[in-house]
Amino acid sequence: MTELVDKKILTWPQLVERMSARARKDCRLAKKGALQEGFDGDLTIIDPEEEWEVKEEEIQSKSKNTPFIGGN
Repeated sequence: MTELVDKKILTWPQLVERMSARARKDCRLAKKGALQEGFDGDLTIIDPEEEWEVKEEEIQSKSKNTPFIGGN
């Protein structure tokens, strides 16, 4: 959000499209990227006013590779 929407590189709708429906197409993922019958119910809620620090021990992924550890 801070690197794309805040800097006016993408709008919120463009960011949502690229992180959902377009990502599904690019990665060839079936049943992802839409809230409709037959698709997985993946949903993310974002509060653009919330700030937090990225901590490696809180990342819920096998990959801990991110430039944001220790920053907000």
